[in-house]
Amino acid sequence: MRFLPPRHWFRFSLRNLLGLVALLAVGIGYPTNWIRQRHAFLAQELAVCMGSRGWVSSYEYMSDHPVTSDSKPAPALLRPFGERGRIRVFVWCDDTTRANPARLLERAAQARWLFPESEVFFIHFEFDRRPEVTLQRY
Repeated sequence: MRFLPPRHWFRFSLRNLLGLVALLAVGIGYPTNWIRQRHAFLAQELAVCMGSRGWVSSYEYMSDHPVTSDSKPAPALLRPFGERGRIRVFVWCDDTTRANPARLLERAAQARWLFPESEVFFIHFEFDRRPEVTLQRY
């Protein structure tokens, strides 16, 4: 009768370890990059808003308010990283997007892709005769 040594269950090669680390990096990197893009989009829209005659407080209220009980949850891939969901995202129409409407539609499509849980609205400023804000759903 031949003696068999005890089996080592957790034996692995360096190639398997590197493959596991690469899969883990992609699994963590994709959602964190998505969160970074979401925050950069909101920061860029805030910069456009600040350039639109000081409507910062209304932007912060409408788009970046704290999560309430009636808010939508963030996508499932982002929830473990603590990302908040948003009910609405506002795309601000400034002078550059008025001159180039395709740019406005591109920004709205980007908002739709970054915030799939949210409704996307355009905000148009009309300051010719009297201050007026128009909301348009995308």
